[in-house]
Amino acid sequence: MPEKIKLTDKQALEYIIPILEEKNHPYKNEETKALEDTGLIFTSSTSIEVHEMKDVGLTYQGKEIILKDGSALFLRWIQPGPHPNPLRREDSYFGGERSVEREAHLIGNVVGKRAELPTPKVIYAGHIKLSKILLTEMPKGIRAIEFFKNSLESFLTVVDFLGQDIAKAHSVKFDNFGPILPPGRAQDKIESFGQYLQNIMGRHLTDENIDILKKYFQGDNFDKLTKHINDVIDYAENELKDEVEPCLILYDQHPRNFKVDEKTGKPSAYYNLEYCQAAHPSIELGAIGFQIFGGVFPGHVKEARKAFMKGYKKAGGSDIINDEKLETIAAINHLVSAVKNYDADSKNEESVKKTWSQDFANLTLKIIADGEVKNDSYAEFTHIIKPITQQYTDK
Repeated sequence: MPEKIKLTDKQALEYIIPILEEKNHPYKNEETKALEDTGLIFTSSTSIEVHEMKDVGLTYQGKEIILKDGSALFLRWIQPGPHPNPLRREDSYFGGERSVEREAHLIGNVVGKRAELPTPKVIYAGHIKLSKILLTEMPKGIRAIEFFKNSLESFLTVVDFLGQDIAKAHSVKFDNFGPILPPGRAQDKIESFGQYLQNIMGRHLTDENIDILKKYFQGDNFDKLTKHINDVIDYAENELKDEVEPCLILYDQHPRNFKVDEKTGKPSAYYNLEYCQAAHPSIELGAIGFQIFGGVFPGHVKEARKAFMKGYKKAGGSDIINDEKLETIAAINHLVSAVKNYDADSKNEESVKKTWSQDFANLTLKIIADGEVKNDSYAEFTHIIKPITQQYTDK
């Protein structure tokens, strides 16, 4: 397996400076100066005074580039050639190739314009030096996790706001289910939610994935998994087909994936939107449940859910989000995707993620046995990933 290529500060600057020069961006100055950052000196006809560069992102590699004036740029980068984990080349949760062009469309045209939610301005999306690049401005604000500061009250304030924004997103409707593609890209005409579930769940059961899953769902546990998936698909196809209109799902909005106003906690920027879908509102809970309800204060899942739903209803969100069966399958899709993603880590004895695939498989089986996603299941997910995220209090 190829090693993961590290995007250095120097490489990041070599990417962004030609872009800003070509776009005649307002950060461009007329004089040639040396650009200094963490001991690096890079000379260009553009002077971009950098204060700090931060590594961000797990799926993409990213750099948050803080400029001297306090403004910021966000560079997301997909390395050329084979990826260390081939599964990360695709949309982990819903299938299909990940694309910076698609995410640029989602940021600017869909979430920003149609849902009227705060998103950064897209500066560039495309190929440079064989790599895929997405460069955006980053609005001022702090990551949601930094606003909480171990305060349950602050956390619930943000979750209420998040519920309102998710309701606004869900008010945006589409003709078909599936990934939301940029103009000019052929969109599959999936008019049935049952067929949509068949697509996103059925991909777990293809020949290339079955061998991975059978390592962690051994014996009749694999049969339990496939039966549950098929039962829910049948439910969606036969009982929901006349009542579901595809809506905008943001997905993956965990506390490090959006920024908030540092005084009020109101979201100021949604900038990680690579997993957006046109789907049933309950699909949103596959991420929100694990990453928000149980993701910060695992002992307060009930209060977090109540705050989210309060904001969601306040902004006109529909009651159909509370479909227990569909919330369960959304959670299982999230977990089974993770089982596959972290299979490579199981072979690395030094990885803190070496047991994650089995841990997520065990949690999946618990949810199937319970027949629902109980509060302790949402909390357990967070306990599993804490060695990496360090993103919550034990309260």
